[in-house]
Amino acid sequence: MTIFTIQHPEHGVLDWHGWKFSSNQTLKFNVEWDFYPYNLSAEGDKTVLQVPHTWDEAFVQDKHRSFRYGTYRLRILLDQNHEQTLRLPIQNIGNASAVYVNGQLVAGAGQPSSAFALKI
Repeated sequence: MTIFTIQHPEHGVLDWHGWKFSSNQTLKFNVEWDFYPYNLSAEGDKTVLQVPHTWDEAFVQDKHRSFRYGTYRLRILLDQNHEQTLRLPIQNIGNASAVYVNGQLVAGAGQPSSAFALKI
């Protein structure tokens, strides 16, 4: 198995046009993602965060606020005739999440919300 580390996208966009993938290739992302603090969609004010990393720098004004939420966005551009299935393993999301690919919900856990709810 060959492992490549992807490190240089342009502000939340990985341009993989012309990339030739093999069936035993692993790509590790250490990249900048767009992040929309206090927003459950990729709209409004954004910042760019290094992933993997914490999101603390996006909440500098609210560093003492315990309830935070936001949307990460990474666009991956592929050739139009790309037919190979790609897998995106997701680890260490401590709360509710929703994962979309091409606008379609493909994975998630719990129910993301902009409101704090305590359930006992």
